[in-house]
Amino acid sequence: MPARRSQDERWAVNLAAARQFHGREGHLIVPRKHVETITVDADGGQEAVKLGAFVDNSRRRASKLSNQRRAALDELSALVAGDTGAIARLAADAISCVLGPDESRVG
Repeated sequence: MPARRSQDERWAVNLAAARQFHGREGHLIVPRKHVETITVDADGGQEAVKLGAFVDNSRRRASKLSNQRRAALDELSALVAGDTGAIARLAADAISCVLGPDESRVG
């Protein structure tokens, strides 16, 4: 049985799944029951993410999210709208969620 993930780690995995879906499909109009399979580690381990539920719930509950998570959704929205700089900012935010702000700095 895999170790339980923190909410921040699950959030980062969901964002990675959303980026993958967008990269493949070119949009984020995700059916509610859609499951996205993503690679979660260097060994090629995969995980099924209930992306449709994540996107729907995130949109419905956006006003209740923390500022950091709302900002991550804003970055994702910018990515969907074609802001190429959003990719780097969104990736940095996901890394920060998983590793923490101090550990994610390089150099």
